[in-house]
Amino acid sequence: MADILAKTQDQLACYTGAQLKDDPLLRLNVAGRAMEIEAQMAAFMGGPPPALTREVGDMPMLQLLAA
Repeated sequence: MADILAKTQDQLACYTGAQLKDDPLLRLNVAGRAMEIEAQMAAFMGGPPPALTREVGDMPMLQLLAA
C-alpha cells in the first residue's frame, strides 16, 4: 500500500493543474499512469483490475483528460 501511495505522489501529485491544462501530452501520460495505479489498487483491494487496454470509444474519462 505504501508503494502505491509513493507512486501516486511521485507520478501524479507532482504536477499542477496549470501544467496539466497547458500540456495535452503530459495530461495523457499522467492519465495513463493514473489508470495503471488504479489497477494496482484494485488488485490490492482484492477486486478485478480494470482493463488497461480498451477501445478508444470506451475511455470517455481519458478522452476528456486528453482534450
